Amino acid sequence: MSLEDLGNIGELIAAIGVIASLVYLAVQIRQNTSNIDFNTKALRGSTYTSHLQLRNEFQDLMLQNELLGDIWMKGMYRPGALDEIEANYFRNLAFRFFHNYESLVLMHRLGLIEDELFQSLNEANSRIFVRPGLQVHWGRYRSQFAPSFQAFLDSLLLARQAAEAGTEQAAEQ
Repeated sequence: MSLEDLGNIGELIAAIGVIASLVYLAVQIRQNTSNIDFNTKALRGSTYTSHLQLRNEFQDLMLQNELLGDIWMKGMYRPGALDEIEANYFRNLAFRFFHNYESLVLMHRLGLIEDELFQSLNEANSRIFVRPGLQVHWGRYRSQFAPSFQAFLDSLLLARQAAEAGTEQAAEQ
């Protein structure tokens, strides 16, 4: 065997080594991608569960304390009828509602809550948001929330108002 033959065998072994390395890397990349997909789904599920827990805790406050439930309802529909102490309770409850809502919007923006789940939760929140007492609260304290959340709720409110105006115009005709 000549020196040239040995060189050719060496190149063949090196080429086989490179191919084996590429196959190994492809398998590793596939496994890592699979792990990332699994972890992303787990994170999304956990995020959604965490948000539902926040919602449930908020609702539990109303169910476990009849006075808070009454203040919440009175504040949403007749904010001017709240006395000073009730208004303070309502303000704190409204802040909790808006912070939970802001958290939902942020988690959706980050891709941690699926569109379908976000839409259903957003629909429920937006029906609450348009209550007179929460509108008053939002008008007073909106600057205490992230600008992107302010823009989100302001656009939601404009869309609701436009829809209501369209409904009123259709009813008049």
